[in-house]
Amino acid sequence: MNDIDTSNTVNGRPIYILINQSNLQINPSTYPNIGYLGIVDSKNITLGRLSMENKIQGLMLAQTTNCEVSEVSLSNNQVGIYLWNCSKNTIMGSTIINCGVDMRLCKNNIFRGNTLLSGNLRLVNSSDNTFHRNNFIQTGVQIEGTVQNNTWDDRDSWPGPFDCPICVEKRPVGNYWSDYQGEDNGLHTQSHNCLGDGIGDTLVPVHGVDYCPLMKPWLPLVGDLDYNGIVNIVDIYKVARNFGKTSP
Repeated sequence: MNDIDTSNTVNGRPIYILINQSNLQINPSTYPNIGYLGIVDSKNITLGRLSMENKIQGLMLAQTTNCEVSEVSLSNNQVGIYLWNCSKNTIMGSTIINCGVDMRLCKNNIFRGNTLLSGNLRLVNSSDNTFHRNNFIQTGVQIEGTVQNNTWDDRDSWPGPFDCPICVEKRPVGNYWSDYQGEDNGLHTQSHNCLGDGIGDTLVPVHGVDYCPLMKPWLPLVGDLDYNGIVNIVDIYKVARNFGKTSP
């Protein structure tokens, strides 16, 4: 169901409000030239490779679960991504420039492998969400609201791969913060403490939440399509799905 006739446009591009939908693929082929997208009371939506700019909101999810948002580009909106009363969604590999992310009444969502440039991440009455491998760059306040009751590294996803470049042990990975001024000196007291592993050891937690800050902006591995720091069977499945070679 589309609650708004797509003859309604913003910047000459159609507005889509999708209500009570499930098992949809939303991409430039299935929904071309989207001007604004709202997803309401829906589940199991896969959304990717979209670009939305110069609006009040770029993308809105409300009362929506088990959705995957990947490789979305949002710029110069008042709010890049707005989530209300959402759970068990994953937002990954997206670029949000000159606009922010607003999460309200949200639980158990994952926000990973994204770049937020010159915009804030705001959490309102939101908890048990996980943030890791994101780049928060030149964002001023950077994060605000109810940030403490969320997880700011990937330790809850363990067991994971051996990924310390120095000692080949599992290390927790947080986020990159452009205003972080600490050092990677191997003296971390609450996490993996290997000198030169790319994780900051001093002046933590960053912004009161991230004990495992990255020293450099995070870049995905080639083939890491779910932006979790490893390449595995899940990434192969995503390639096959994108080319229509998997069963429904």
